[in-house]
Amino acid sequence: MAQQIAPSQLQATSSHGRDSSRPVVRHPLISYFVLAYSLSWVMWLPLVLSKGGGRGLVPFTTPSNLNDTSNLPNLILFNLILFVGALGPAIAALIVSGAIGGGKEVKHLLRRMVQVRIGIQWYMFAVFVPLIPWLILGFFGGSSFVQRVLSVQGAIGFLLYVVTILSLMILGSPLGEEPGWRGFALPRLQQRYGPLAGSLVLGPLWALWHLPLFFTAWGASYQIIGIPLALLLFTVTLMGFTIVMTWLFNNTKGSIFLAILFHAALDAGATFLVTLYPQASASSAQPGASAVILELLTLGLVWIVIAGLLLAFTRGKLSYKRTVESTV
Repeated sequence: MAQQIAPSQLQATSSHGRDSSRPVVRHPLISYFVLAYSLSWVMWLPLVLSKGGGRGLVPFTTPSNLNDTSNLPNLILFNLILFVGALGPAIAALIVSGAIGGGKEVKHLLRRMVQVRIGIQWYMFAVFVPLIPWLILGFFGGSSFVQRVLSVQGAIGFLLYVVTILSLMILGSPLGEEPGWRGFALPRLQQRYGPLAGSLVLGPLWALWHLPLFFTAWGASYQIIGIPLALLLFTVTLMGFTIVMTWLFNNTKGSIFLAILFHAALDAGATFLVTLYPQASASSAQPGASAVILELLTLGLVWIVIAGLLLAFTRGKLSYKRTVESTV
């Protein structure tokens, strides 16, 4: 005799054959963010509680400044823990993808991480546009800036910038972050709220995820102006950057690879400026409050302006199409 299945049991099964009564299936976005935060914050907790750069609550010492190489083993350990914690968003994306769609969903996410067949113009955008705020800082903050940019020193600076981008793509936080923020969360946020509102939701959540790091050597310069103000300015910057990344993401058919490249370029931008003004790197170990505020305001303003131009150019749609949604 065949076993009868109640209608309620049929309704509790998703189109992927997953039990939709489970919270992770019914609320994939909430499950993702909770898991991403939990994984990263737990891994970073030793850095926050450590002596030296942290709060000094556990007998574990980390550097108080990331430019200090006097204790190289501690510096290496700090960066290793930092990198492992930054994998939280990617791991959360893989776990939740597997829960709601099985192996097929996981493979699709991984495949988009190596989606490199896109127009060369998007690679050019991803590499050169993140330099704009640093070029503005250099133009207004240093003498003979144009001459330095067009000199051999400028060429070396750009080469080091590109090398830094490539290294961050392999051993930096973009590799751990972008499969989650752009690979998993952004498509679902766009589908639910639209491209602009979805980006405005993702930006602050992305910024707040960094909060524990503000209490470590990573946030040493931010501590100079006070963590609340620094976090506010940092959030403004990431909100503008998120809108720009959404537009780029939608124009590259959801390529996580290019999102990693663009994020790595954002993190590597200071390398170019420091190469042009090597004397600035010596003083950057103890920057003044005005210098930190100027840098954060410049970064935030530039990305907000670029985001505003893209919103005006695309009439707020940020190149979002249903074809992008189906592809992702």
